[in-house]
Amino acid sequence: MLAGLAIGLVILYAGWRNSSFGDTPGQFFAFITALLMAADPLRRLSRLQVQLTAAAVGARMMYDLLDLPATEKAAPAPNLVVRGGEVRFEEVSFSYEAGVPVLSDLDFIAPAGRTTALVGISGSGKTTILNLLQRFWVPQRGTISIDGQSIAELSLASLRGQIALVSQDVFLFDGTIRDNIRAGRQDATDEEVAAAARSAHADQFIRSLPHGYDTQVGELGAQVSGGQRQRITLARAFLKNARIILLDEPTSALDSETELVIQRALRDLSGGRTTLVIAHRLATVLVADLIHVVDGGGVVESGTHHELLRAKGACARLYELQFKGEAEQPLAV
Repeated sequence: MLAGLAIGLVILYAGWRNSSFGDTPGQFFAFITALLMAADPLRRLSRLQVQLTAAAVGARMMYDLLDLPATEKAAPAPNLVVRGGEVRFEEVSFSYEAGVPVLSDLDFIAPAGRTTALVGISGSGKTTILNLLQRFWVPQRGTISIDGQSIAELSLASLRGQIALVSQDVFLFDGTIRDNIRAGRQDATDEEVAAAARSAHADQFIRSLPHGYDTQVGELGAQVSGGQRQRITLARAFLKNARIILLDEPTSALDSETELVIQRALRDLSGGRTTLVIAHRLATVLVADLIHVVDGGGVVESGTHHELLRAKGACARLYELQFKGEAEQPLAV
């Protein structure tokens, strides 16, 4: 009882400091974290010293994180106006750590309304390209533009409002299926949610569940299977109706039957939209209109699937490694 009372008094004191003396939220949470990490009276003094040291490090990290000034521009910025949806990278260089470049003078074009594939070995920078396009990171040099508009000068909300991402790392909120699909567009009606689910080939399995669209998916979607989670995410993308689609290995962890269903939905989602798809398995991108081979931080080859095979370059070597001894059978989607 005394321990609980002491913790309560400490929280009250920290909150009073926050409201009366202008302490930052970072300082408040650092104070509470240090208290919780250090409060262990049953341990020996040496153990407490270790905890205090860890608490100090953790408190400092939390302080730095929560009180870091926002890097996004506060001034009003023009909205993105998508006419065709052409995506262009011009001499883009980026590194997560100084002196360790991930992309170096990267140049490529994703034509409007077409499907463009980015292929290459792991670590070549394919996912980084998608992250830069969504402005999760800012390149150190170069320009990324959509229909001639530099994304660095645009409203962040309008930019991400025109982009839908479907990746292998599916994220569902702890709530109903309906709420998770509606995350794509908050003002959508129930009928629009159901229509998006039908487009994603998800309506049938949703209606077979005991509570239908009101079924709880659980934390991180634990109550539904991997293929079902992927289709719910696809329904969210259909509902958003964005003009630019980003696909990051969306079928890599699925069985063959589910993969075929998802790929049919992806074909419908990509129709008439600018689509960038990245994959390690070349069978996934054989039907792309244009393929860029990314290696060493730049694009080393570009062309259609058959053009790249005839060139006998990097793409042909990747294809040979994956399909050696097998007849060429483009994936039917």
